[in-house]
Amino acid sequence: MNGQLVDLQGIQVNGFYNIIIALEFAINQLQLEQILNAGRNNEATIEAIANHTRFDFAFITAYGLFLGTLIIYLLGTKDLLPKFLITLLAIACISDVIENLAILDLVGQASYLDLPEKEGFRILSKATYMKWTLLFVVVGSSLYWKLQQWFLRRKSGSWIALALLIFLLLVCVAFVLTSVHHWFPAELRPEFIEKIIVLNGLVLLSLFIWPLGDLFRGVRMLFK
Repeated sequence: MNGQLVDLQGIQVNGFYNIIIALEFAINQLQLEQILNAGRNNEATIEAIANHTRFDFAFITAYGLFLGTLIIYLLGTKDLLPKFLITLLAIACISDVIENLAILDLVGQASYLDLPEKEGFRILSKATYMKWTLLFVVVGSSLYWKLQQWFLRRKSGSWIALALLIFLLLVCVAFVLTSVHHWFPAELRPEFIEKIIVLNGLVLLSLFIWPLGDLFRGVRMLFK
């Protein structure tokens, strides 16, 4: 178990099934302790969380470069929209870095921010919501423009892209409302958050795979 994240195997921690998502949305020391005690070995769980968080810095760089390149490829750099989306992406990446630093502070693996406990959870919460909200907007917008490009080549079906964008933006609004507990049922909050984070990941994966298909077709044409 050393260096590996504990498998919750259907056990809920603060309403979440994923230990990292539970950690990102922890709001006090009690919830943090429940997360750290989810495994058989508290120290191994802390080490695994710290290792995962440190690895996440590389992932931030990877998805930031990928989405930034995709936005430029789809929209260019002359108009205001791509500049706006890249700015949102940069803020999301910075929020993700702050989130990681707060997590490392709270699990006692570093003192990057050196904040009091209450302030640490406040920073973690704000950074987490900022990161995911902006990533939903950027990923959803990127998917819309990619679909729009694809449908325009076929001269039909662009309304599907618009409908999907509206759906993703409504999901984003609902996610933001989960931070306001009296507007969103508390018992549904963890499950809803996990599902839309998975949805965001699937959209991001599709955006990564799609250009690979275009590249494969281009290479195949070279040999014809």
